[in-house]
Amino acid sequence: EPEVDINIQNYVRAVHRANEAAQTYSPMKMFKYVENNARLKSVQDPDERQRLIDMEKYPHYEAFMYGAEMIRPGDLVRLVPENSMDLDAEPEYPEFLEIRTIYRHPEKGMQFTGNILQRGELLNKTGPVKLEDYKWWISHDIAEEYTIDLEDIAGRFYLMMPHLTARTTARVFKKLNDRMEIIESGSELEKSQEISPGIAPTKRNMAKLSTRIESTSPPKRQKKSIEKSQKKTPVKKTKKTKELTSS
Repeated sequence: EPEVDINIQNYVRAVHRANEAAQTYSPMKMFKYVENNARLKSVQDPDERQRLIDMEKYPHYEAFMYGAEMIRPGDLVRLVPENSMDLDAEPEYPEFLEIRTIYRHPEKGMQFTGNILQRGELLNKTGPVKLEDYKWWISHDIAEEYTIDLEDIAGRFYLMMPHLTARTTARVFKKLNDRMEIIESGSELEKSQEISPGIAPTKRNMAKLSTRIESTSPPKRQKKSIEKSQKKTPVKKTKKTKELTSS
Protein backbone atom coordinates (compact mmCIF):
# COMPACT_ATOMS: atom_id res chain seq x y z
CA GLU A 1 0.00 0.00 0.00
CA PRO A 2 2.74 2.56 0.73
CA GLU A 3 4.13 1.95 -2.77
CA VAL A 4 0.67 2.50 -4.27
CA ASP A 5 0.32 5.76 -2.32
CA ILE A 6 3.67 6.96 -3.64
CA ASN A 7 2.63 6.14 -7.22
CA ILE A 8 -0.62 8.07 -6.77
CA GLN A 9 1.25 11.06 -5.34
CA ASN A 10 3.71 10.99 -8.25
CA TYR A 11 0.84 10.85 -10.73
CA VAL A 12 -1.03 13.75 -9.10
CA ARG A 13 2.20 15.76 -8.90
CA ALA A 14 2.81 15.19 -12.62
CA VAL A 15 -0.73 16.36 -13.42
CA HIS A 16 -0.24 19.50 -11.33
CA ARG A 17 3.02 20.29 -13.11
CA ALA A 18 1.49 19.72 -16.55
CA ASN A 19 -1.45 21.98 -15.71
CA GLU A 20 0.83 24.71 -14.38
CA ALA A 21 3.10 24.54 -17.44
CA ALA A 22 0.00 24.71 -19.66
CA GLN A 23 -0.75 28.18 -18.24
CA THR A 24 2.55 29.52 -19.59
CA TYR A 25 3.87 30.59 -22.98
CA SER A 26 7.46 30.53 -24.19
CA PRO A 27 8.81 32.10 -27.40
CA MET A 28 11.60 29.99 -28.87
CA LYS A 29 14.62 30.33 -31.19
CA MET A 30 14.96 34.10 -31.38
CA PHE A 31 16.51 35.69 -34.47
CA LYS A 32 17.23 39.19 -35.78
CA TYR A 33 14.68 40.47 -38.29
CA VAL A 34 16.13 42.43 -41.24
CA GLU A 35 13.85 44.44 -43.53
CA ASN A 36 14.54 44.53 -47.27
CA ASN A 37 15.91 47.95 -48.34
CA ALA A 38 14.26 47.75 -51.75
CA ARG A 39 10.96 47.11 -50.01
CA LEU A 40 11.41 50.15 -47.76
CA LYS A 41 12.09 52.40 -50.76
CA SER A 42 8.94 51.17 -52.51
CA VAL A 43 6.61 51.94 -49.58
CA GLN A 44 4.92 55.31 -50.09
CA ASP A 45 3.10 55.59 -46.77
CA PRO A 46 5.54 57.12 -44.21
CA ASP A 47 3.76 55.48 -41.28
CA GLU A 48 3.98 52.06 -42.89
CA ARG A 49 7.64 52.64 -43.77
CA GLN A 50 8.40 53.56 -40.16
CA ARG A 51 6.51 50.50 -38.93
CA LEU A 52 8.68 48.27 -41.09
CA ILE A 53 11.84 49.99 -39.82
CA ASP A 54 10.69 49.56 -36.23
CA MET A 55 10.14 45.85 -36.84
CA GLU A 56 13.92 45.40 -36.90
CA LYS A 57 14.06 46.43 -33.24
CA TYR A 58 11.83 43.60 -32.09
CA PRO A 59 12.96 40.04 -31.39
CA HIS A 60 11.42 37.55 -33.81
CA TYR A 61 10.94 33.84 -33.13
CA GLU A 62 10.95 30.62 -35.12
CA ALA A 63 8.54 28.88 -32.75
CA PHE A 64 6.18 29.60 -29.87
CA MET A 65 5.11 27.27 -27.07
CA TYR A 66 1.52 28.25 -26.24
CA GLY A 67 0.22 26.27 -23.29
CA ALA A 68 0.50 22.65 -24.41
CA GLU A 69 0.74 23.56 -28.12
CA MET A 70 3.70 24.30 -30.38
CA ILE A 71 3.05 27.05 -32.95
CA ARG A 72 5.29 27.96 -35.89
CA PRO A 73 5.11 30.27 -38.92
CA GLY A 74 3.01 28.53 -41.57
CA ASP A 75 0.59 27.06 -39.03
CA LEU A 76 -3.12 27.83 -38.85
CA VAL A 77 -4.40 29.07 -35.51
CA ARG A 78 -8.01 29.57 -34.46
CA LEU A 79 -9.05 33.14 -33.66
CA VAL A 80 -11.31 34.00 -30.73
CA PRO A 81 -14.71 35.19 -32.07
CA GLU A 82 -15.24 38.88 -31.34
CA ASN A 83 -18.85 38.72 -30.18
CA SER A 84 -19.31 35.23 -28.80
CA MET A 85 -20.81 34.89 -25.32
CA ASP A 86 -21.19 31.12 -25.72
CA LEU A 87 -17.70 29.64 -25.41
CA ASP A 88 -18.86 26.35 -26.94
CA ALA A 89 -20.56 27.89 -29.99
CA GLU A 90 -18.66 27.86 -33.28
CA PRO A 91 -19.29 30.82 -35.65
CA GLU A 92 -20.86 30.06 -39.00
CA TYR A 93 -17.61 31.10 -40.70
CA PRO A 94 -14.81 30.61 -38.13
CA GLU A 95 -11.68 32.70 -38.60
CA PHE A 96 -8.07 31.59 -38.62
CA LEU A 97 -4.68 33.24 -38.90
CA GLU A 98 -2.12 31.68 -41.22
CA ILE A 99 0.97 32.77 -39.32
CA ARG A 100 3.80 34.45 -41.21
CA THR A 101 5.88 35.98 -38.41
CA ILE A 102 6.01 35.84 -34.62
CA TYR A 103 7.61 38.69 -32.70
CA ARG A 104 7.60 40.44 -29.33
CA HIS A 105 6.58 44.11 -29.09
CA PRO A 106 7.90 46.00 -26.01
CA GLU A 107 4.43 47.34 -25.16
CA LYS A 108 1.94 45.04 -26.89
CA GLY A 109 3.67 41.79 -26.02
CA MET A 110 3.60 38.81 -28.38
CA GLN A 111 2.36 39.67 -31.88
CA PHE A 112 1.48 37.43 -34.82
CA THR A 113 1.24 38.54 -38.46
CA GLY A 114 -0.23 36.80 -41.49
CA ASN A 115 -3.35 36.17 -43.55
CA ILE A 116 -6.80 35.90 -42.01
CA LEU A 117 -8.80 33.01 -43.48
CA GLN A 118 -12.41 31.98 -43.04
CA ARG A 119 -13.58 28.40 -43.37
CA GLY A 120 -16.80 27.43 -45.09
CA GLU A 121 -18.50 24.12 -45.74
CA LEU A 122 -16.84 20.76 -46.19
CA LEU A 123 -16.86 20.10 -49.95
CA ASN A 124 -15.55 16.53 -49.95
CA LYS A 125 -17.24 14.34 -47.34
CA THR A 126 -15.68 11.03 -48.37
CA GLY A 127 -12.36 9.63 -47.25
CA PRO A 128 -9.80 11.24 -44.92
CA VAL A 129 -10.42 15.00 -44.70
CA LYS A 130 -7.72 17.36 -45.99
CA LEU A 131 -7.51 21.15 -45.71
CA GLU A 132 -8.39 21.60 -49.36
CA ASP A 133 -11.59 19.63 -48.80
CA TYR A 134 -13.03 22.71 -47.10
CA LYS A 135 -14.06 25.95 -48.75
CA TRP A 136 -11.70 28.75 -47.67
CA TRP A 137 -11.69 32.52 -48.11
CA ILE A 138 -8.84 34.94 -47.55
CA SER A 139 -10.79 37.78 -45.96
CA HIS A 140 -8.70 40.80 -46.99
CA ASP A 141 -6.73 42.26 -49.87
CA ILE A 142 -3.92 39.91 -50.88
CA ALA A 143 -1.43 42.81 -50.57
CA GLU A 144 -2.28 43.25 -46.89
CA GLU A 145 -1.37 41.29 -43.80
CA TYR A 146 -2.81 41.48 -40.30
CA THR A 147 -1.23 41.66 -36.87
CA ILE A 148 -3.08 40.24 -33.89
CA ASP A 149 -2.44 39.96 -30.14
CA LEU A 150 -1.76 36.77 -28.23
CA GLU A 151 -5.10 37.02 -26.42
CA ASP A 152 -6.94 36.75 -29.77
CA ILE A 153 -5.51 33.28 -30.45
CA ALA A 154 -7.71 30.43 -29.21
CA GLY A 155 -5.25 27.69 -30.17
CA ARG A 156 -4.06 25.60 -33.10
CA PHE A 157 -6.37 24.31 -35.80
CA TYR A 158 -6.54 20.50 -35.87
CA LEU A 159 -7.84 18.78 -38.96
CA MET A 160 -8.99 15.85 -36.81
CA MET A 161 -11.00 18.26 -34.64
CA PRO A 162 -12.16 20.96 -37.09
CA HIS A 163 -14.96 22.24 -34.84
CA LEU A 164 -12.88 22.56 -31.68
CA THR A 165 -13.87 25.66 -29.67
CA ALA A 166 -11.62 25.23 -26.61
CA ARG A 167 -9.51 28.29 -25.86
CA THR A 168 -5.97 28.25 -24.57
CA THR A 169 -5.53 30.61 -21.63
CA ALA A 170 -1.74 30.61 -21.28
CA ARG A 171 -0.94 34.14 -20.06
CA VAL A 172 2.21 33.67 -17.96
CA PHE A 173 5.53 34.33 -19.72
CA LYS A 174 8.26 31.82 -18.97
CA LYS A 175 11.66 31.34 -20.49
CA LEU A 176 11.85 27.88 -22.03
CA ASN A 177 14.31 26.64 -19.39
CA ASP A 178 12.02 27.85 -16.59
CA ARG A 179 9.08 26.12 -18.22
CA MET A 180 10.99 22.85 -18.40
CA GLU A 181 12.02 23.31 -14.76
CA ILE A 182 8.33 23.30 -13.78
CA ILE A 183 7.82 19.99 -15.57
CA GLU A 184 10.97 18.35 -14.22
CA SER A 185 11.21 19.69 -10.67
CA GLY A 186 8.03 21.60 -9.94
CA SER A 187 7.61 25.29 -9.18
CA GLU A 188 7.92 27.14 -5.89
CA LEU A 189 4.11 27.30 -5.81
CA GLU A 190 3.85 23.51 -5.96
CA LYS A 191 6.49 23.05 -3.27
CA SER A 192 4.54 25.30 -0.89
CA GLN A 193 1.24 23.42 -1.26
CA GLU A 194 -0.02 19.98 -0.36
CA ILE A 195 -0.61 17.59 -3.22
CA SER A 196 -4.30 16.90 -3.85
CA PRO A 197 -6.01 14.82 -6.56
CA GLY A 198 -6.63 16.57 -9.88
CA ILE A 199 -7.78 15.89 -13.41
CA ALA A 200 -5.34 14.91 -16.13
CA PRO A 201 -5.15 17.32 -19.09
CA THR A 202 -6.72 16.26 -22.38
CA LYS A 203 -4.25 14.70 -24.79
CA ARG A 204 -3.95 16.58 -28.09
CA ASN A 205 -2.50 15.50 -31.38
CA MET A 206 -0.16 17.93 -33.15
CA ALA A 207 -0.46 18.49 -36.88
CA LYS A 208 1.58 20.57 -39.32
CA LEU A 209 -0.83 22.54 -41.53
CA SER A 210 0.29 24.88 -44.28
CA THR A 211 -1.98 24.56 -47.34
CA ARG A 212 -5.23 26.27 -48.22
CA ILE A 213 -7.51 27.12 -51.10
CA GLU A 214 -8.87 30.57 -51.80
CA SER A 215 -12.36 31.40 -53.04
CA THR A 216 -14.15 34.56 -54.08
CA SER A 217 -16.98 36.39 -52.29
CA PRO A 218 -15.87 35.92 -48.68
CA PRO A 219 -18.48 36.22 -45.93
CA LYS A 220 -18.47 39.21 -43.61
CA ARG A 221 -15.47 39.26 -41.30
CA GLN A 222 -16.27 38.88 -37.62
CA LYS A 223 -13.23 40.45 -35.99
CA LYS A 224 -12.74 44.20 -36.20
CA SER A 225 -9.98 45.05 -33.72
CA ILE A 226 -7.07 43.79 -35.81
CA GLU A 227 -4.23 45.86 -37.29
CA LYS A 228 -3.65 45.58 -41.00
CA SER A 229 -0.62 46.60 -43.01
CA GLN A 230 0.93 46.10 -46.41
CA LYS A 231 2.40 42.66 -46.85
CA LYS A 232 6.11 42.45 -46.16
CA THR A 233 8.75 40.57 -48.07
CA PRO A 234 9.92 37.19 -46.73
CA VAL A 235 11.78 37.43 -43.45
CA LYS A 236 15.57 37.40 -43.56
CA LYS A 237 17.39 35.75 -40.69
CA THR A 238 20.81 36.52 -39.28
CA LYS A 239 22.83 34.80 -36.59
CA LYS A 240 20.63 33.70 -33.71
CA THR A 241 20.84 35.57 -30.42
CA LYS A 242 20.04 34.53 -26.90
CA GLU A 243 16.42 34.40 -25.81
CA LEU A 244 14.94 37.13 -23.64
CA THR A 245 15.54 36.78 -19.93
CA SER A 246 12.56 38.76 -18.68
CA SER A 247 8.91 39.28 -19.53
